[in-house]
Amino acid sequence: MNVLSFEAAARRRLERRLADLSTANAELSHYAAGSAGMAEAAHAACAALLTAETLPQIVRTVTHEWPSILGIEIAALALAAQEEAFRAGPAGIQRLSARRVRAWYGAAGAAQVRGSMGDVPLFGEQGSAVRTVGIVPLRLDAPLGCGVLALGSRASLAAGPVGGTETLDFLGTALSRMIGRCLLAIH
Repeated sequence: MNVLSFEAAARRRLERRLADLSTANAELSHYAAGSAGMAEAAHAACAALLTAETLPQIVRTVTHEWPSILGIEIAALALAAQEEAFRAGPAGIQRLSARRVRAWYGAAGAAQVRGSMGDVPLFGEQGSAVRTVGIVPLRLDAPLGCGVLALGSRASLAAGPVGGTETLDFLGTALSRMIGRCLLAIH
């Protein structure tokens, strides 16, 4: 009789493990599909960026085209060189202190995705509706300065940890190089 109880308990435990593995497999498949979709969107965003030949065209591509390509609501960027700086978003360009952009750049450190309670200054007046923000430092070669790319969504972060930031790093690297190329052509 003890043997039968042991077999029933072992069977229940194996069934629970099988259910857990099935759930993990479904989550992994969902993550992989989302990751592949995001990589495809990032490639499309970079392809759109390649058509820009001037800094104003780059700004317009990022702030007006990238949101629909990437499936987000808003994109903005801020650049600083020496004591000059600006923030660009869908509502236009605003001058601001280079110190503020450098602070955003330093706070970002590396690409990150985080939840927001609204009022994201990089997005200007539209920042109050943002619930999830991706912040990417833009690394420009000296003496070109530094910058920050911000991507925002009205959707809140899903429960659990946010996945890798490799796609954000890829977008930031591509954008940094395009900006650098344009700025060096001016000098």
